[in-house]
Amino acid sequence: MGIPFLGTGKLCESFLPAALASIRAQETGVDVLTPWVTPPAGRGDQMNLVADKLNDIIDRFLASDCTHVWLCNADNEYPEDALEKLIRLDVDIASGVSPTHNDWNCWTVGYKLPGGGLRFYRRMDLIGRVVGADEVVTTGNFCVLAKRRAFLHYSPYHKPLRYKIKDERKRMYGHELQFFIDAQEYGFSVRIHGGVVVGHLPEWPLSYSGHEDTLHKKIRAQKWRIGEE
Repeated sequence: MGIPFLGTGKLCESFLPAALASIRAQETGVDVLTPWVTPPAGRGDQMNLVADKLNDIIDRFLASDCTHVWLCNADNEYPEDALEKLIRLDVDIASGVSPTHNDWNCWTVGYKLPGGGLRFYRRMDLIGRVVGADEVVTTGNFCVLAKRRAFLHYSPYHKPLRYKIKDERKRMYGHELQFFIDAQEYGFSVRIHGGVVVGHLPEWPLSYSGHEDTLHKKIRAQKWRIGEE
């Protein structure tokens, strides 16, 4: 498993010890190698640097004899059953869920609309559910478990699945979200597990018990009033 690390000195990187501790505490029958934290990066666009680091982790994984790669982040905490729940889904790419820094009830999990574009779930719509069987879903790279076969070269018509830098194509959802979109276009099975909720530091540690989603309730109430009219 690997963690993309840029060495920027930002607050998010200071939580690396907590992330590593929660990874080592996983309760699973799977053999987990020592996490590889990538060396600091040079200067450049942060999104592109992260994409490059993720691809470095994937290439290092392919050079090993491991069956899966687990991509994590320095500012996330992982519940003890995270890896076990994801591997039991037995799909090409699986992911947990994480709240954004700004809103505990807002998750970085979206689904693709028929006409293009993405719509994002709120916590109350996804908690405990596994999505991706009937829709194209996408999320970040904070808790991604992927099989080796997802990164191999199967066709002369496209490059092997990797994280793309943002200027590689005209239209992109961002390197993390685009990775999931590409994977499903290539025919790989993808699931996002709403029962694998990781902590997002510093605002939302695993110990945080949560608060009511008053914003979503107001939005729903407004929709109902419009419908009654």
